[in-house]
Amino acid sequence: MSFSRSEHDTKLYCLVTRPGNTTDVWATASQTVNVEYPPSTAVTHTTPWKPTEGSSVTLTCDVTDGNPRGNIKQMTWRKGDTMLPTSIRYTLSDKGKFLRISTLYHTLDDGLYSCAAQNDAGMGDFSANFHLLVNCK
Repeated sequence: MSFSRSEHDTKLYCLVTRPGNTTDVWATASQTVNVEYPPSTAVTHTTPWKPTEGSSVTLTCDVTDGNPRGNIKQMTWRKGDTMLPTSIRYTLSDKGKFLRISTLYHTLDDGLYSCAAQNDAGMGDFSANFHLLVNCK
């Protein structure tokens, strides 16, 4: 049998009956379906908004779904289609949950940021986007 993500935590029942007599149940059994699937994420900001050039901002990658829950191996960030490496300007903490961008520049840092999380079932997708707009001084 194969189950989808939407069938997670569904209870299956099995009834054993006598041939020709479906009302006389000999035995019953039940099992809860445990479907493992990669996490989904959302990106939010944790610092005061409307950042200006020269300031810093922290983005947060929140896990909104996934099974097994609470078993996040790593989180990965990207800007547009480019993976963000850690550097002096881009620092990660708490297994990548937080991305801090230091010394913001309008021309370098404006854009769509996304994150993905990985659990035992695999890496989620980068579907959650956050548009960072850096205001000029």
